[in-house]
Amino acid sequence: MTIKNITLKTHDARYLYISNPGKPVLIVLPGNLQEIESLAAFNERLSPHFDYYALELPGVGMTKPLHAYYTIAYLADCLKDFMHDQELDAVHLLACSYATAIALEFTKDTSQVTRLAIVGGMSHIPQDLIGDTLSIMSDSLSGNRDIFAERVIKLLTSDNDLIPRRRAIQKAAKAKAKTYTDDQMWCFVSNSTRLMSYSPTNLENITCPTLCTTGEFDPYVTVKSCRALSELMPHSQFTMIPGADHLCLLEKPKDTCDLILNFLLNKNS
Repeated sequence: MTIKNITLKTHDARYLYISNPGKPVLIVLPGNLQEIESLAAFNERLSPHFDYYALELPGVGMTKPLHAYYTIAYLADCLKDFMHDQELDAVHLLACSYATAIALEFTKDTSQVTRLAIVGGMSHIPQDLIGDTLSIMSDSLSGNRDIFAERVIKLLTSDNDLIPRRRAIQKAAKAKAKTYTDDQMWCFVSNSTRLMSYSPTNLENITCPTLCTTGEFDPYVTVKSCRALSELMPHSQFTMIPGADHLCLLEKPKDTCDLILNFLLNKNS
């Protein structure tokens, strides 16, 4: 797997390209604190079916932090520049969690997105989660990775025993969170601030087929909030991933990938 560096609007970005000429183009956008490597399930299962890109926009993954005064709309413009650089005219777009807002902002102003899939559809941070989010942002800069890891995983996961391998996945996720670099912590803070400053508008302009999905027990992107987001777009459908929370790609990798793949390949209609 070769990951390449690219500059978008003077900021560094990274992308993985798996060439499959003649197949539909798919761009996958990781979420906050996700990097290309953590999307292994998507990369492995989806890439054979697409001319495939996994793209870390500025401020995501292993890129440098992007100051919070750069807006979600600015990042949507970075995605536009990436498509121009790669000479892409029409794409399927898959957005994870934090990247939801970027995908919405980009898609509502273009006809270049043929299908839009959203996993863990966090279009904004609702008022009742701002306090917890601010506390975790403070934890991330305190230097105590143990406290940060404990609180961020508690915010994103459920203790419901119907989730397969719940304890093992939570333990692994906490261990990974303890290894984040200072740059990754600043990315988390800047991205969270950016998302708190964003509220989606004009989503009725998104007319491509759209899928919004989240885990059945996701405490952060709840079934209620994800379904509400789906209802704002005229050709959107909501589907819940049973027995999963915000870490659905780790808990239910096959189910999550198959759901996305069937939608993108239009096998659901």
